[in-house]
Amino acid sequence: MIGARHFNQGYLAFGGKINASMNSARDYDGHGSHTLSTAGGSFVPDASIFGIANGTAKGGSPRARVAAYKVCWPPVNGSECFDADIIAAFDMAIHDGVDVLSVSLGGEPTQYFNDGMAIGSFHAIQRGIVVVCSAGNSGPTPSTVTNVAPWLITVGASTVDREFQTFVELGNGKRLKVCSMSVCFIFCWVYKCGLSLPHLKSVSPLAQALVWYVRICVDLLKARSTLRLVVVVV
Repeated sequence: MIGARHFNQGYLAFGGKINASMNSARDYDGHGSHTLSTAGGSFVPDASIFGIANGTAKGGSPRARVAAYKVCWPPVNGSECFDADIIAAFDMAIHDGVDVLSVSLGGEPTQYFNDGMAIGSFHAIQRGIVVVCSAGNSGPTPSTVTNVAPWLITVGASTVDREFQTFVELGNGKRLKVCSMSVCFIFCWVYKCGLSLPHLKSVSPLAQALVWYVRICVDLLKARSTLRLVVVVV
């Protein structure tokens, strides 16, 4: 990282409050660090998730020189990122001479001339800067994508073609194949399912917790009686 700036005049004008310790480019909730590492994180050998999926982790452009521009703050009436601050950050990034802008924020689609993301990115595009934006976290219903200006590269989430599988054996001897990666207690109540499972008997050593995917519940829903299942890591 070669630089970091913060912008909050729009936020403060709207009534936002920031104490002296927060009035900086420091990341206090992890979102900026997460998205920045996704874009330009260095090579990290021997990375894994609780010993699963071992390998080398890296961002999209691990050799890049990166700078952060913070524009989002604690919510005020539901708003965290204000157009005035977003546009100011775009202008400063243009001034700093960046080559690519990765912007992981957005709101409901609106007319381009009322959209700070669309306006700021248009100025960047005019100066030869590629702007990549997130498509948002809504869906899957229609018209839930954000950052839809045609000069943007808008990226949505995708899936991978692999699963991290383990087996759980229940009190009646039934074995279920599940996917698991999280270390935590999972309490899952599934209704209208077809097995009577009074307790969990054992957990595979591969899984320190069980994450029940929808497909597992769908398989169980093929029967008609009621199942009350509590999954606890031991």
